[in-house]
Amino acid sequence: MGEVVLLHTCGETLGADQDSPVNTILALKTVLKELTNRRVSCVRIDEL
Repeated sequence: MGEVVLLHTCGETLGADQDSPVNTILALKTVLKELTNRRVSCVRIDEL
């Protein structure tokens, strides 16, 4: 069993914050650290 988290940001969508890609990467570092602390494994889609 598992879950898929899909992230997409380019900062070029109408009305999007141009810093969105940078903000997403910064947030992802925090999220991945917390997932690791919770012993959640991250794998590629082709590994599911």
